[in-house]
Amino acid sequence: MDQTGRMLVGTLDGLNVLENNRFTEILNKNSSIWDYMYIFSIKCMNASIFVCCTHKNPYGKLSESMYENDKIFSFRSSSFCITKDNKFIAGGWENDIYIYNYPPLILDKKSLINVFGDSNINNKIHCIYEDTGNNLWFGTDAGLCKITNGKKTFFYENEILESTIKCITEDRQNKIWFAGDKGISSYRLSDSLITNYSYFDEYDMSASNTLSVDSYNRLWVGTMNGLYILDKDSIRVLNTQTGLPTKEILSLFYDNEKIQCGSDHGGLSSVDINEFDKK
Repeated sequence: MDQTGRMLVGTLDGLNVLENNRFTEILNKNSSIWDYMYIFSIKCMNASIFVCCTHKNPYGKLSESMYENDKIFSFRSSSFCITKDNKFIAGGWENDIYIYNYPPLILDKKSLINVFGDSNINNKIHCIYEDTGNNLWFGTDAGLCKITNGKKTFFYENEILESTIKCITEDRQNKIWFAGDKGISSYRLSDSLITNYSYFDEYDMSASNTLSVDSYNRLWVGTMNGLYILDKDSIRVLNTQTGLPTKEILSLFYDNEKIQCGSDHGGLSSVDINEFDKK
């Protein structure tokens, strides 16, 4: 959401704004700076919108544009995070992350870090997350990495966490949640306890893409097989049989008691949580 409450939606064709149930295109692929425009992540801070996408520009070079009163910064990256101490961390496709000082966005040339090992390899950084304990988490094709005060921790013997991790979030009880190809997993900050969920009850949690936590501390999990709602020891499922236009959920966004669900072929769906709970 931008500063006026408009929803920003990234697609294969560019950046759009949803207002009054209508989409307006803000940025599109018909530009010299893109061969195609795949948007990986969008974050809004005050009157600035940061768009992480495919880009011809090198790392650290931002393209700036305006939409009404919003300033839009687009840049080449597969993932990014703005930390509490104003560090701007961007991930790439070759096992690399870059750290910038923000604002302004200035790259320290010594700030290149390889997540696994000390060299560039084919390893996409899917997500970067800073938790309430100031740990940095990196979800990659090669698995999960935690960096605390410069020290890296890996999870090589954990079936879920050593595989591709696509999304990371934190719930209201200081559990960090991870979604990936082999299922979902939680990490409790208080004692570092890890719990894996390849299945939840009889439901297969593999091919998990995205996570969101609502105001009741329920975990919403978007997978290639439907949308799962985990509430303590119970689970509910939304799919094409229960109202969604597709079972393949690629992105989730929670705001104002609504869960917005993005998909590849089914467009954007909105779940009103209050109405959902009544029924």
